[in-house]
Amino acid sequence: MCPKKLSLKNFDIHTLDKELIARGAEESWAIRFNFDTTGTYAREEMIDRLKEIYDQQNVPSINPELEPFTFEQIIKVMHRKIDILQKGRGLRGEDDRRDYNQIKDSRIKKNADSVAMICLKDNLIDKGNGFMEIRTQNYGKTFYLSGSEPFFDQPVLKGYPATGFLIGEDRIATAGHVVCDNRKENLRFVFGFRKKSKKKIITEIPVNDVYCAESVIFSQCKRSGNFSDWAVIKLDRKVTGHAFSVLSDEKINFDQPVYVMGYPWGLPLKYAPGATVQGIMDAFLVADLDVYCGNSGSPVYSTSTNKVVGIVVRGDNKDFRWDGNGYRSFVYPQAFKRGIPDGAECTLASEIIGHMK
Repeated sequence: MCPKKLSLKNFDIHTLDKELIARGAEESWAIRFNFDTTGTYAREEMIDRLKEIYDQQNVPSINPELEPFTFEQIIKVMHRKIDILQKGRGLRGEDDRRDYNQIKDSRIKKNADSVAMICLKDNLIDKGNGFMEIRTQNYGKTFYLSGSEPFFDQPVLKGYPATGFLIGEDRIATAGHVVCDNRKENLRFVFGFRKKSKKKIITEIPVNDVYCAESVIFSQCKRSGNFSDWAVIKLDRKVTGHAFSVLSDEKINFDQPVYVMGYPWGLPLKYAPGATVQGIMDAFLVADLDVYCGNSGSPVYSTSTNKVVGIVVRGDNKDFRWDGNGYRSFVYPQAFKRGIPDGAECTLASEIIGHMK
């Protein structure tokens, strides 16, 4: 029997991970987490070191407080703790993400002004003074990140994050699965969550910059076929004080420069240039974008025209990996795997244009 006052929830991921390694879970990185099947040198060294120190038959636990718990119980809790780290994307090459206050080009800044964070209504607190406060927590501590990870000390949304962008005075475009996976009554569209200056991040938003969904005008969330995934939502009122992005059905070319804006993991608005188109399919393009969970619905802009050519909808499940001191953003070593375009999949803006005519 486990002690009543002791819960596995009180132990951090890394304490539990070391315990499982010491008990002989050499393959747990791939099997338990289904997260990073390549492993890391730091983890392999840790396993070898623990094997030398501990006799696993005579000392089944390296932590006396964990000894009463079974292998299966620890794995179950680890699954819960790691679950939110299994739904993301990752980096392609250098980390090009920048904060709003670092954007210099007025055309890009205008596009940034059209991008909204999508969250659930429970993620906001009505202050009663004309402002809504975004429920946040510390990014680095929440995701057990390495201290050198960018944006470590920034606030991150406490709850479900996604991205949308204004395409008309009362129209928001986003990924179709954002609407399919959530009741529209629970969604909120928030403008202005961003880093305004070097020391100022806006987390209290004027009530006038928070919108509800009146109706879903059109949506697709195909799990097969051409995998078209997008939605257009009518807001409860016209948006004031914000520009809107222009959709483009221009021809997309391989290696065409693009950039993306959104709310990775619910961080303040991020602008990420430096990407290129790696492939063009029937209803989506593939680009080596720096995107994460939370970027679903993010607009992808042509660098030359600053018009929207795609919407981020899918990506690999490898946002972070363990480096021995904490989790760090996963960096993909190359743009292609076995000749297949590799990157974030983005529904073509022409899909929306074609259906909205």
